[in-house]
Amino acid sequence: MEKQTTFQQFADRVVTLLSADDVVVGLAAGCSWIGGQRDEYSDIDFVLVTREAIGGNKEMMMGYASGLGICSMRLQGSMWVSQGC
Repeated sequence: MEKQTTFQQFADRVVTLLSADDVVVGLAAGCSWIGGQRDEYSDIDFVLVTREAIGGNKEMMMGYASGLGICSMRLQGSMWVSQGC
């Protein structure tokens, strides 16, 4: 049950931070947690919708990720970027 609380707290923090950004239009989340199927290996998948295209701009995408405290992310296609928190 602790992980559920941690997931919810993180999701709430992401929503709070992004709702203050005028460039952000919407945020969608999808993962096993949403469907009640999570386990100890589960993560949260976010899709961020912005007014300005940031897809393909690694610097902007990393800026959003690091501002949210995300340690590992997939930018587009098969390109993976990992960073420490």
